[in-house]
Amino acid sequence: MLMPSTTRKRITLRELRENPERYRGILQTAETFKPVVARFLAAKKEAERVFENLRHADMDEASAYLREHPMSPEAIAALIHVAHRALMLEKARAAISSKLAKDPKQAVMRETYKLWQEWRAGKAIYRSAAAFARAMVAKYPVIENPVTVQRWVTAWSRGSVVK
Repeated sequence: MLMPSTTRKRITLRELRENPERYRGILQTAETFKPVVARFLAAKKEAERVFENLRHADMDEASAYLREHPMSPEAIAALIHVAHRALMLEKARAAISSKLAKDPKQAVMRETYKLWQEWRAGKAIYRSAAAFARAMVAKYPVIENPVTVQRWVTAWSRGSVVK
């Protein structure tokens, strides 16, 4: 015998707002979460403030600061999260910097940027950005398409700087 399959319908926020009497239990549960969310947001804000104050402190300074400014347990948990997230972001930035430093296309981009600056300063003569792009593709085989150089030129013209 086949069992009837029950499919659950997804409830949208719009439907909740339009039919509050139909979903009374969900709305009551949501109301009970408001104080918890408010406490969490306050703790997160406190943790971020403390983290910024202690970001470059040594252990003695951090211990002294925390003795003078006691934190709630929620804020301590949030501080651990904030510190962990900052560490992960720092590691990711270092990894991408290392990867970009080894990428031959990035080295060519830096050289092309210098040549573009010279062209803009009048030291080199190209009729257009497209002509500049074609010259760079001819000079650097790593760049396969002049559209790539044109995209760089557009970004540089708008104020983006290559490091």
